[in-house]
Amino acid sequence: YITGYAAFRHIQVKVRPGVLIPRPETEVLVSEALSLLPAAHRRVALDSTIDAWEGDALIAAEAAAEAAQDGSGDASETLKRSQQAISAYLDAQQDQGNGDGGDRPDGSAVAKPRPLLVADICTGSGCIACSVAYERPDTRVIATDIAPEAVALAKDNAAELGLSDRVRIERGDLGSPVPAAAMGRLDLVVSNPPYVPTAVLAGIPREVADFEPALALDGGADGNDILRRLLPWTAAALRPGGGFAFELHETCLDAAAELARRAGFHQVRIVDDLAGRPRVLTGVKPV
Repeated sequence: YITGYAAFRHIQVKVRPGVLIPRPETEVLVSEALSLLPAAHRRVALDSTIDAWEGDALIAAEAAAEAAQDGSGDASETLKRSQQAISAYLDAQQDQGNGDGGDRPDGSAVAKPRPLLVADICTGSGCIACSVAYERPDTRVIATDIAPEAVALAKDNAAELGLSDRVRIERGDLGSPVPAAAMGRLDLVVSNPPYVPTAVLAGIPREVADFEPALALDGGADGNDILRRLLPWTAAALRPGGGFAFELHETCLDAAAELARRAGFHQVRIVDDLAGRPRVLTGVKPV
């Protein structure tokens, strides 16, 4: 595809030049990511509890970002208020006995399951973030990408799929756009980062290389350059018991698994793609 749509799991996403096109192996990544989430207590309607990423908190965060870019306004104070609002919301959601779920016949409170918090790093077209949100309506996803064309496309895909209330796309390097208040509270980090070893990238056929952005592909000499930066951030971002799923190059998985163990993750696994090649790395933060 150069422009148009690509089918991905149970959704259809737009694709455009300059943004990595979703591939079948990424469906394995999404399946593994979903398996790391706690079992759903119940299906949550698309219009319920969506205030996780609505309201003053995110409006203030976006205003702060704009003010910081153009030098206008008190960006630091605005950002501080947005972080406080997000933190207050997350604190409230952690309280399983706050009665927000309604009342039993005897008048006792029923706890409302809190939304699961997910970060999709290097989101590209947004297909992973949108797939997670579609499959699990009890999730709220922050998706990030450093490329403006990817951010624009991901926002369009989330909007077209009716997921903008639960999927927020922010521009920035790896996990830097994730609010500080969310650090240590994420249930899942998923990523399809640049992972192709530079030497392998040089040998990619021209009909592919001409249409795939090098920024989304080049993983450095051994393919794990981005992973080395991503693992420490993931360890800090996840709650105890939270998990990660990363798509990586078939030649890099053994070394990547060792890096994950050194970063303190348990239950580190390598999962094959649909062609039987090692493709996905998963792990869990110790409780």
